[in-house]
Amino acid sequence: MTTPTPTDMPGVPTLESLAREAGYIEQSLTAAGQELTKYGATQAVNKGGEHASSARGAIDGALSAIRGAMAEAAKVVDDRRMYPAGRHDQVREIVAKTEAAVREAVERAETDALIAEASAVVAATPPVDTREALIARHDVEMMLGDATRGDFVERLNALIAMDGPAGHLASSEYLRLYLTAKGVEPRVAEQYLAAARRAALAAAEASDDPARRRAAAVAGATPHARKAAAAARASWSQARAHIERLSRRIPKS
Repeated sequence: MTTPTPTDMPGVPTLESLAREAGYIEQSLTAAGQELTKYGATQAVNKGGEHASSARGAIDGALSAIRGAMAEAAKVVDDRRMYPAGRHDQVREIVAKTEAAVREAVERAETDALIAEASAVVAATPPVDTREALIARHDVEMMLGDATRGDFVERLNALIAMDGPAGHLASSEYLRLYLTAKGVEPRVAEQYLAAARRAALAAAEASDDPARRRAAAVAGATPHARKAAAAARASWSQARAHIERLSRRIPKS
């Protein structure tokens, strides 16, 4: 009894349709790689540090794992020396192994990129000297006042843009304490804290201090890491579906 070929079986995807799918997935992987390159270039020039390097390596590993899984699954599906059941088992193992690897890599990349960004934000803003802290807190109160007024973000941005001790204090964790004391809802407080980080980075970029400018560049590159991680996750979702369709070309017996 001859083993049926994939073209003998109904409902089996054609090689042409699978090739088109693989091409689309490669475009997604390439886009992720481009975002990763942008992130890596900024980190390398500005000495982003250990966590930024770890984030790059994790995403790069995820992209390699996805490409490897697609290539390995294609070989297994076409291996006529193996029984169909064995081919299905191997494809399932490839998917399970890659699923775990990609999930772990993307989660690690997102965490490391966040840590690198947080460290850079801290480095971009000078600490407030103890002797200046009392006056700075008074100035923060004078400038920001009622945190429930609608123009709070504008006042916050203006204070931080002045790039003095009060602005540095307002862009630190002190702002969280200030907002809590003023009774601001946690959800709204997080929005204010994000606005403060953006304003602090803008002030650092305009600073005469090269170390602060480098730190701002490192933090500002984080969206590239996030985009690369998101593209890697989406690419694996597409690749997993592609491998499932590819496995339909394995004969039933």
